[in-house]
Amino acid sequence: MTFADWKAEQPDILVWPEHLEAFHLLQYMSTQWVYAGIGSRAGLNYQVLHHKMGRMQLAPERFEALEDEVRTVEIEILNVEHERAQRDMDKNK
Repeated sequence: MTFADWKAEQPDILVWPEHLEAFHLLQYMSTQWVYAGIGSRAGLNYQVLHHKMGRMQLAPERFEALEDEVRTVEIEILNVEHERAQRDMDKNK
């Protein structure tokens, strides 16, 4: 499968303009997940997140707000993956 094939399979999403900065930061962070156990994500690598955000020359208030936006999405991603794993385990019982 090529990257173009993979990209064509991805659903279109709507990102509200006020969340574009957080969306782009999450895209940048997509390779910075910390894993625990066999393939289960534990969370984002905040050292990398803070380094990237530090280079963005954000005002302190914006830094904290953007960090909160990223954390909110991170938690939701982890919750969705946990629910999916739980359903898969329940199916295999």
